[in-house]
Amino acid sequence: MLTALFDHLWKVAGRPAPDAPSASLTDRERALITLLARRHTDASAAATLRISVRSVTNLVRRLMDRYGVENRFQLGLALGAALKSGPPAPRPESPTANS
Repeated sequence: MLTALFDHLWKVAGRPAPDAPSASLTDRERALITLLARRHTDASAAATLRISVRSVTNLVRRLMDRYGVENRFQLGLALGAALKSGPPAPRPESPTANS
């Protein structure tokens, strides 16, 4: 059922909007998303990253909030659209004390 829904949405979807958020992920977020995409559970991803399961849950929740989605499936779609819309925006340089 979920696969059929995805297939339907994929067929009717257009190109990502130019204002789609770029996938600017931290190294930890990128590592977590990679593991989850490879079908790791929260527990196995946490063990691989040497963080707690609660940290995994919190990272996923923050990403869902950042991308304005309600579940992990929608997060995957949003991240996919963000990655397809172009390279991540460069991170602003942090000001130094000597500036």
